[in-house]
Amino acid sequence: MNAIWVRRFVDALVALFALVILGSLIQLVGSIMGDSFGTVTWEASGVPGPEIALGDAAGFSAKTGDLTIEGLPLVNAIYWLARLTVLGLMLAVFVKLRGILGRIVTSDIFSEATIDPLRQIGWFLLIASLVSIGATIIVQAGMLNALPPVEGIEVHPSISWEAKGVNNIWLEYEPPILSFLMAFIAFLSSSAFRSGKNFREDSESVV
Repeated sequence: MNAIWVRRFVDALVALFALVILGSLIQLVGSIMGDSFGTVTWEASGVPGPEIALGDAAGFSAKTGDLTIEGLPLVNAIYWLARLTVLGLMLAVFVKLRGILGRIVTSDIFSEATIDPLRQIGWFLLIASLVSIGATIIVQAGMLNALPPVEGIEVHPSISWEAKGVNNIWLEYEPPILSFLMAFIAFLSSSAFRSGKNFREDSESVV
């Protein structure tokens, strides 16, 4: 019974991610149709205060925590490609998990039909994490390269050192540590289930 409720919860997550992907596609099409596709916005943190002008095409508002830069269509394309890829991989993870839970309900655990999807889930999570990190490095580098030097202000990527004597602005990013951990658990579970499958087959052959 518990597995059934967990499966229903996973069904809700599948529907949620499908809606998020649909919403993202609508947002992407809207930005293209509205001629704002070249504008890149990234969450940032700095000293609270009024909006800071960073050249003619960029500005940062510490109150809203947004760093917005115009004229970067290629950087924005990379951002959207990575975002949709990660969402698609996460949707695939929950679809695979739904199938695994269905087989657990029928007590079909130690089989290739369960082991292979678990390993695939591990790869999906690992690839999604690497895509997120790689896209973050590329997008942040593209944004920082587009900023002109501004006296008294230093804009940093997520991983960098604080500059002394200036107003520091940091591009925010949370590393996908949980996704890496879940990928490791998926690979470990796959290996454990395969060991259980081999043990069962050996026991049956002895009998």
